[in-house]
Amino acid sequence: STSLSRAKLARCAAGTAPVDPIPGDSPPVVDAPVRTCPGCGTSMKNWRRHMARCCPDHLDMASWREDAPYVWEQTLQRYGEDSLHARVMRMRFGFDGAEPATFEEIAGEVGLKTYRVAETVQAALQAVPMRADDVPVQVLFEDESVLAVAKPPRINVTPRNRNRGGALLNRALHHLRKGAFCDGDGISTPTQETHARDAAGPAGAPGDDGAPYVVHRLDYNTSGVVLFAKTRSAAAHLAEQLRDSGKVTKCYLALCGDGPAGPGALPAAAGGWFEVDGPIGREDRSRQMVRPDGKKALTWCRVIPAAEDTLARLLLARPVTGRTHQIRVHAAHAGLPLLADEVYGVESSLLSRHALHAWRVAFSHPASGERIQVSAPLPDDFSKAMDQLGLRLPADIERLADIPPSQQAKSPS
Repeated sequence: STSLSRAKLARCAAGTAPVDPIPGDSPPVVDAPVRTCPGCGTSMKNWRRHMARCCPDHLDMASWREDAPYVWEQTLQRYGEDSLHARVMRMRFGFDGAEPATFEEIAGEVGLKTYRVAETVQAALQAVPMRADDVPVQVLFEDESVLAVAKPPRINVTPRNRNRGGALLNRALHHLRKGAFCDGDGISTPTQETHARDAAGPAGAPGDDGAPYVVHRLDYNTSGVVLFAKTRSAAAHLAEQLRDSGKVTKCYLALCGDGPAGPGALPAAAGGWFEVDGPIGREDRSRQMVRPDGKKALTWCRVIPAAEDTLARLLLARPVTGRTHQIRVHAAHAGLPLLADEVYGVESSLLSRHALHAWRVAFSHPASGERIQVSAPLPDDFSKAMDQLGLRLPADIERLADIPPSQQAKSPS
């Protein structure tokens, strides 16, 4: 119609719609940007992943300077000083005082084709085992299939790369390699008998370096329960449960202030459960928001009753879906912004990180099918903040954390 044509012409003039090609002419060809690896010269689809496995010095030189000693140590340990792999790695990255060389220069020196030199470097880099950090973990549950630990705040679940330590996964890996099991206080200690997991380890050991499978993640500043799978089959089973809403139930505790509720938010009445049903989408690179065109997101919330003169409120939150920053976004949308949350919440001098703790996780055991429930004790900073605010965990907190079946039926499948 004429109106549609005018609307389309307006969009074209504004640059928001393509102009139709003249009949008989070829449509304009737009060349997609192609990245070429500066090391091996091949085209890269996932350029960050490729460069990390081929030329990490070109990807991030500062990071590589920190990782290089560990990579060289593991290369010598695996292949030997006189091996082809060690010789190629020495020349490529300048180990042991050698002058760094290109793949072409190395090919002429060792008598291999250039692509074979690239394959040798890539194989050596991928063979470097993940770094294990000798830091105890607080074990909440462990058997042959699953490891559940308490994540402290201010630590990532996974490292930036396998050569870098400092993450919870690196600590869990050390725990498994040393055959450590939980003692009476929940702190992992080495057993008399070592159950090291390496390339020659037992069938089903997670990966060549024994690293456990990451089942889910928590934000850097969030504390609480984190699950790892010890076998590939257990990881697949738990991942399937996470994809099916309701199979894995999570309950968080948060300390909240007061703020304006977002459009359409239900009133946060103290005592009972209420739902925050708001689609979540990206606002910018680091921030999410409730927006009509976002992905479906649902969180059940419950404000624990407290004295009227308290300066904050204790919130129980049970996410049904698993969107990025979901609880933090939904709490702010409900007029309950988290304390010390620099992105979505309100300022607080009581904590140096946002007041969110993954308190409880329940799942079906991947081997037996038994329902397992794991809880993480409150970390010291969270407990101290509650004391200063005059808040206490009720004696019947376990009962309060359960959603009545009538309300569970409203949750999306």
